[in-house]
Amino acid sequence: MKLLIWICLFYMSLYMLPGSVNAEWKRFADGIPVIMAIPTDGSLVFLCTFESKNSIEQPEIGEAGVCSNNNFISGKFGNAYLAEHKNNFKVVFPKSIIPAKQGCIEFWAKLYHCSGAIQYSTFFFIAGESPTDIKKKKYWRMALTDNDGWGFGGLAARCANGSSGTGDYGHYTYESVLGDPTVWHHYAVVWSSSGVPGSPYNMQIFLDGKMHGDCLVDYVPITYNPDIFNAPEQNDFQVLWTWVPGGAVAIDNMKIWNYPKVEFKYRFHH
Repeated sequence: MKLLIWICLFYMSLYMLPGSVNAEWKRFADGIPVIMAIPTDGSLVFLCTFESKNSIEQPEIGEAGVCSNNNFISGKFGNAYLAEHKNNFKVVFPKSIIPAKQGCIEFWAKLYHCSGAIQYSTFFFIAGESPTDIKKKKYWRMALTDNDGWGFGGLAARCANGSSGTGDYGHYTYESVLGDPTVWHHYAVVWSSSGVPGSPYNMQIFLDGKMHGDCLVDYVPITYNPDIFNAPEQNDFQVLWTWVPGGAVAIDNMKIWNYPKVEFKYRFHH
């Protein structure tokens, strides 16, 4: 019992950092108590652990989602939600969970039966995409793709009217983008109408805690401004959508912040 208490205190100390945080118990993972630190400044505006259907319909932080099936597997931390090829768009949240002018969406994901050339797109999330007049619409998404429709490929993302990717569209493999596509990877996309810290752009992709890709296109021939970063239009925030026949993708611990977060060294601490 004493050993358990000391372990708990040790993990709590990892989160007792400057900046006033409130550490809360969440669950045990692999027999080790996991402490989740919730900032008291309100910067964390959405948190879903994908532990169960209930965690989607009643997320730890943020607006409630809708879960149309019960497809959960062992995840990076506890359980994770799995979307197979025929289970697209089964998890949906209100698009208002996205802070429009600046923010960060981060999560863990793992691919199944995906190797070799990237021939079909796997979307981790997509919100606000319009089926008409697409280049005049503002939306958010992140995907593994050979061509995102905006000139980029590999690991590609879009925030409002800006796009970025591993590089120009073309031939990519899961291995060339991810290294080992069979393990869990940490993904993030960051955006700000006033620029992303440490990046020359107004949006930036991060893969496993490091900046990824160095290209961006802006379809408005001026610098970003608050008017461009309006709230997403059209569709709600939908999680996981894979076009890979026989493939699947799992997601765990999605967090959305209301500032351009670029530090991910604590991503392993639940």
